[in-house]
Amino acid sequence: MGGVLQKDWIVDNPDGSQLTYQFAFVNVTGGDPSPASSTDPNNPPAIQIGEDPVVVLVVYVPVEGPGIAPANDSGATIDAFDESTNLLVDDDFVIAYAPPGQTTTKDAEQTTSGNVSGWVDTWSTGETIAAYPRISEYTNNPSPDFDKWVNLLPSSEGVTIGGTDNADLTVSIKTSAYALAFYKNNAPPLVIEHVPPHLTQALYGPDGQLLAPGDKPGAPLQEQRPQGRGRKECEVDIVL
Repeated sequence: MGGVLQKDWIVDNPDGSQLTYQFAFVNVTGGDPSPASSTDPNNPPAIQIGEDPVVVLVVYVPVEGPGIAPANDSGATIDAFDESTNLLVDDDFVIAYAPPGQTTTKDAEQTTSGNVSGWVDTWSTGETIAAYPRISEYTNNPSPDFDKWVNLLPSSEGVTIGGTDNADLTVSIKTSAYALAFYKNNAPPLVIEHVPPHLTQALYGPDGQLLAPGDKPGAPLQEQRPQGRGRKECEVDIVL
């Protein structure tokens, strides 16, 4: 990539008003290195394009309007994002602690709320939200490791990132935040170039699926080659 990305995105509403979306981050997969991300619109990732499809995800978030700053409630809207797949992760990834600034007194109710609903309430007390170092139950293999918290509204006051490996997102009382815990796996997917026939006969059935214990072995699995479309491709997703 090169140049700069648009910092603000202004959308016209049907009633004639306008809503401003602010650049949050860009994430790129399929290039070298992959994944590559940036929270600076003036400094997008620099990658080399090879044979794999390249996907560019650019995310903007609203900075004003209904629901952005409720008058009678506050909290952190959070989720886990896998940089390696450009997808949100549907799994537990945080522990909430109250009062904030410590990681010994667990807030069980807000921990459940954060993992299930993506919401940690801060109306009655502030919270320190600690991200897991790894999402162990995630189906991707190997599981992605924690990379960083990304504050989608960095101008918001009362929101700090710190702790070991900057894995703690602390949100003050009566403060709202919008943040993603970034995870990534730098290892490339495992591709079997060649496996001896006697081994594949012991592990795979005639349909090429792994055998369960007690299943009858079938024909050898055919030699597999790295996946790829053999052409350059680029997709650009603007998320509003």
